[in-house]
Amino acid sequence: MKLNDLDFRRHILENEKVMYLIVGVLTTLVNYILYFLCRTYLGPDRVMLNTAISWFGAVLFAFVTNRRFVFRSHGGNFRDLLRQAVQFYASRGASGVLELAIMYIFVELAGLSDVLVKVAASIIIVILNYFLSKAIFRKRKESSGI
Repeated sequence: MKLNDLDFRRHILENEKVMYLIVGVLTTLVNYILYFLCRTYLGPDRVMLNTAISWFGAVLFAFVTNRRFVFRSHGGNFRDLLRQAVQFYASRGASGVLELAIMYIFVELAGLSDVLVKVAASIIIVILNYFLSKAIFRKRKESSGI
C-alpha cells in the first residue's frame, strides 16, 4: 500500500485509535495556545485562572472532536448531548485528579523522578481517558419505551 493511496488514508482516518491520538495532540495544542493567550491577556501572575480556562477550553475541544471524529456519535437529542458533555467533563476531571494523586504519591512521597512518573502517569491517563470516552460515546440502542 502506498502512502498517497486514498484507501490507505481513509483507513487511517477511520481508525478510532489513530484518530484518538490525533485529536489528543490537537487538544494538547489547544490547551497550550489557550494558556498562553490567557497568560498574555490576563497576566502571567494569574496561573490558576489561566490554567482553568485553558483546561476547560481544551476539554470542550476534546469533547466536540472525540464525539464527532473519533467515536462518531451523531444525532441524538439535547438531553443525550448534555449527558455526554457532563460525563465527559466529569471523567476528565476525575482522570486529572488521578494524575495529581499519582504525581503526589510517586514524586512527593516516594521521591521518584518527576519526569519518569509524569510520562508513566500520562500513558495511564491517556488509556483511561480513551476507555472512559468510548463508554460515554457508545452507540445506544433504541429503547423499547420502557
